[in-house]
Amino acid sequence: YFGIMLVMFVYNLFLWLSVRDKNYFYYVVYIAASSFFLLNNSGITYQYFWVWSPAVYNLLVPTGLYLILFSVLIFTVSFLQIKKNIPLLYKILKFLFIVLILTYLFGLPVSFRFTMVSGIIVGMASFLLCLFAGIIMVRRGYRPAIFYLVAWTAFLIGAIVLALKTMGVLPSNVF
Repeated sequence: YFGIMLVMFVYNLFLWLSVRDKNYFYYVVYIAASSFFLLNNSGITYQYFWVWSPAVYNLLVPTGLYLILFSVLIFTVSFLQIKKNIPLLYKILKFLFIVLILTYLFGLPVSFRFTMVSGIIVGMASFLLCLFAGIIMVRRGYRPAIFYLVAWTAFLIGAIVLALKTMGVLPSNVF
């Protein structure tokens, strides 16, 4: 899995360097953040790098989660041109972005669990709004939104399942 993510990162990095489209850059940031989070959340980085410091590990897992959330919001706003096409939703997403920053900054010193659960709750709301934005843009005839919906629906389903597992709502298993 991580090899595929590395290939996707390098490929999209070269695409961004070639075409200089900011959406590719935001996507590259998302791929890096997603890989960073999953490497930490799976315990691989702890096993090989942070075994001497659980405190560092407990800092990196929420950091990875919040980097994903920030990159998804920025990518969605840019790719779907939400600021121009859906101004009210842009204001709501901007508000959620600020809430994410505050829960990250003030949650880290409080507790790992608080930071993670806060990020997951605000993140799920953000993800659903991003999905809603994609649907709105498809209905308005914005063709790139079709690709966005197809690609991000699978991501959102996976993210919601992972979030519910992390919060203890869904059971964890070896599959």
